[in-house]
Amino acid sequence: MLLSIAKKTKFFFILFALLSLTTFNLNLSNFNIPFFQIKEVYFNKTKYFQEEIKFNVYEHLINKNLFFLDKINIKKKILLSKWVKEVKFKKQFPNKLFLEIQEYYPIAYFSENNKFVYLNNNFEMINSNKYLTDSQLVKVTSYNGIVSFKNLFQELVKFENILLKTKEVQMIAPKRWNLLLNNGVLVKLGYEDKYKQFQILENIIKDKKNFIIDLRNINKIYITHNND
Repeated sequence: MLLSIAKKTKFFFILFALLSLTTFNLNLSNFNIPFFQIKEVYFNKTKYFQEEIKFNVYEHLINKNLFFLDKINIKKKILLSKWVKEVKFKKQFPNKLFLEIQEYYPIAYFSENNKFVYLNNNFEMINSNKYLTDSQLVKVTSYNGIVSFKNLFQELVKFENILLKTKEVQMIAPKRWNLLLNNGVLVKLGYEDKYKQFQILENIIKDKKNFIIDLRNINKIYITHNND
């Protein structure tokens, strides 16, 4: 009997202490407690995650309660960046929060008047004023081209040797592309099966420089010197 009373007394004491220290904010639907407030926020090293979004997230988190952290809302703010693939949270009490961000990476870009449109490997387009120095980025010569680049890339990525050599792509018409390789070879692709064309191309380009390879007629391949 005495043990039961002691347990009830302890329970009500803890409940009273929490109610005394806690203010429930109906507008924010969050608990504000005068301890466990976030004073330090750390991000892992990122390459593409925009600094302005990172700063807004940092400002939002400072002095928020670490124990009652609203991860869903914070994640929404971070995912405003199309470079972000995943976010992980690590709390270090009493006042530190670590955010680990996994990024998508760029695969192609289009530029005009010092403005850039990047396509990431999730096939989302991202506008930017900055030029990214990634050496493997494919240049697409038109806006319509980068909008349509997904289907071509999904075939091209199956042939790593060709992809690594591809410097620039030009959409001539829907499903009709030219490739400019880094060895000066111009490849004219046909409308039909890109996979089959890339299989043929893979064997042709091994020892070719400054040639035009015309694959528009898969049954009759033309290879000529590129005088340009």
